[in-house]
Amino acid sequence: MKIIDLSHTINTAMSFYPGAHIPVVKRIHHVADDGFNELELHLSTHSGTHLDCPFHMDQHGLKLDELPLSMFTGPAFVIDCSTCDRRIERGHLLPHQHEIERCQFVLLHTGWSAKWGHPDYLKDYPVLTQDAAEWLCRFNLNGIGMDTISPDEVGSSDFPIHKLILGHKHIIIENMNNLDKLIGINH
Repeated sequence: MKIIDLSHTINTAMSFYPGAHIPVVKRIHHVADDGFNELELHLSTHSGTHLDCPFHMDQHGLKLDELPLSMFTGPAFVIDCSTCDRRIERGHLLPHQHEIERCQFVLLHTGWSAKWGHPDYLKDYPVLTQDAAEWLCRFNLNGIGMDTISPDEVGSSDFPIHKLILGHKHIIIENMNNLDKLIGINH
């Protein structure tokens, strides 16, 4: 079995959502002085590779600890959206309907993770169109993941794609990494 890490490393140079607090990683204990190593972390729950649950956009939605563990496991299918420019349309997803019907997670590889840690990561990233998101929400998925900071446009204040996906009780996984290593393989 080969294990592929789909997350980004947490550090002070990582990308973070505009307006969020700057992540801080500080050494508070060191083996030489204290007999052990320990770091202190200050970051928001939406820093780095993370997931959004329904509570993120709905005061009455399920919180992370209220979701069943089964929501976090299951087969996934990665769709290569690296040629989609800025919009992932339903047409990009339709050829993969058979695979989507047989998985719990759809992961969208846009290639954007290559910009991680650079200011360009937060600008003009690929997003799902409303039509594409509505189409995906028709499937019995646990979640939709992307290698971008959000499925919504940068600067969105109403977050329509978040609300749509989370409203269908799917989770959203953001800032994924290494999805290119899984293209064409059911997992």
